[in-house]
Amino acid sequence: MRGLKCVVVPETASHLLMSGAFLRRSPEDALVLQNAILRMQLLTEELVMAAAGDVDVVLYDRGALDGAAFVEDGLWRRICRSCGASERALIGRYDLVMLLELPGRELYTRGNNHVRTEEYEEALKQQERLAARWGGHRQMVHIPAARTMGQRLKTMAKAIENGMPA
Repeated sequence: MRGLKCVVVPETASHLLMSGAFLRRSPEDALVLQNAILRMQLLTEELVMAAAGDVDVVLYDRGALDGAAFVEDGLWRRICRSCGASERALIGRYDLVMLLELPGRELYTRGNNHVRTEEYEEALKQQERLAARWGGHRQMVHIPAARTMGQRLKTMAKAIENGMPA
């Protein structure tokens, strides 16, 4: 991606969870949390796009549809309705979706994300749900797990370059 002007936007959920204000104890708590995440994600995207100016790529660490992987379908539909969004509209917000596959169990850790609560098995299930939800996107790319972040970043950069309009 040499020569491209990029903006990288951190994950909304971690930002909210690090505040300590949101705890997931019950389905209703999950509804409140995911509703807040979706609202903040949509607002963040709007503000970033307005402020970004002349950039080539805006890279979001998670998209607006990702919350669907963390709650039951009925709750997700309620969240979307409360935000005035449809799943189709959320999918259509992005030119390219990259699904980063989890590393192997030996490399998976909660140590690099203090708000991560799921064990490896649950993270795999969430990854499957994410793939299913984003599967309807016109340009979804699977980014395979890699031994190093450098390898993964190279694969991501190539996917972005390949997805850029001519």
